Amino acid sequence: MVPPIVNSFKWNADGSTLGKLEPSGIGGVLRNHHGHLLGIFSLSVGILDSNIAELRVVVELSASNCLLHYRHIIIKSNSANVISWMHNSHNRP
Repeated sequence: MVPPIVNSFKWNADGSTLGKLEPSGIGGVLRNHHGHLLGIFSLSVGILDSNIAELRVVVELSASNCLLHYRHIIIKSNSANVISWMHNSHNRP
């Protein structure tokens, strides 16, 4: 784990499914620049494709930024598709 820059928060996030269009869940771990655990979450999100589950976690965490608007937040995802979609809105589902 690499902590974020000073005065920042970092969400390590993941989405998961049991298979194509199967029960899905999302979750994440929030840490500060000292690496201290500040929060965790997990949530069932219904029947989704794995890419949509991965995207859903990033969208949920982006929405949570309003609670921490005075801080820089980094969201780390292991989904190449989601990272591409976040950088190029024309390719988003």
